[in-house]
Amino acid sequence: MSRKMSLPACLLCCLFASMVGCSFMRTSKPAKGPETASQAQPSTIEWGERKWELYQKDNGGVSYYLDKGAISFPSRNMIHLWRKRVFPGKEQMAGHIGSSHKEIIAFDEFDCRNDQYRSLELQAVNWDGTATEIFRRPSPWGPAYQGTADEYIMDNYCGEAKKAQ
Repeated sequence: MSRKMSLPACLLCCLFASMVGCSFMRTSKPAKGPETASQAQPSTIEWGERKWELYQKDNGGVSYYLDKGAISFPSRNMIHLWRKRVFPGKEQMAGHIGSSHKEIIAFDEFDCRNDQYRSLELQAVNWDGTATEIFRRPSPWGPAYQGTADEYIMDNYCGEAKKAQ
């Protein structure tokens, strides 16, 4: 396969990786594997309207939102929160290939002790306004890399999580 033909496949792989929470480096600790079937619990997460507040925008034009009113601390050093990533439109990409989705909404879990996070449930919204099915299987744990929206959450909410329970 020529380089020209492999570029779209590579970009699609990168997009998929970003959908499940890939970022930039914060720590060298290895991520834990995905949750086993025996650990998985039926979903009790309630999807609905959210009050989104912008908290970061990256160099690629992706805007990050969270629902501050729905942040919870289920145990010491753990954070649960709703986040939304909104991708720039094609007109804003200036020669770059954009996302196949308009936005991704996720119910995320952050482990402050191990500097890692995962999406417990996730749904993408396409550019035509249609939504994908809700992915109800937790993603693998991934590190919260330095200089990212994930690090922002860790830096601003782990102090509250440490006080929980």
